[in-house]
Amino acid sequence: MPYGFKPDHRDNTTLKSQWVILCADEVNCFNLATSQDWSSDASTRWGLHFNPSVANLGQSALAFGIPPRALFIAKFIDGNANDLWHGYPADPYRNQHDLPPTSVLKIWQSESHLRPALIRKLVKGQLCAL
Repeated sequence: MPYGFKPDHRDNTTLKSQWVILCADEVNCFNLATSQDWSSDASTRWGLHFNPSVANLGQSALAFGIPPRALFIAKFIDGNANDLWHGYPADPYRNQHDLPPTSVLKIWQSESHLRPALIRKLVKGQLCAL
């Protein structure tokens, strides 16, 4: 399955979240999301980066003078439904569309990837960190 890198999520573009992990780790995160079927529909997958446990993978956009925050969820999309995927560090605090569906959050909780208290904060739209 083809995966492409989006330079605007690696070049400090002001209004875009930025990866802080290596490109190879970004691909590994996508491959894991694919193999585990952490998806909400045919064109959206959700990922976590492990090092060895769940670790931060990005930082929030440098917008409006707000200091960046560490991000730990990845969102992968096939925007044109042409099986060419790309992803970015998701920021559910700023954008509710960056919140994984309940089905994925339940899997992450049941597999002890994320603590229940962390998931509750995510769902409520509260700031949270690993």
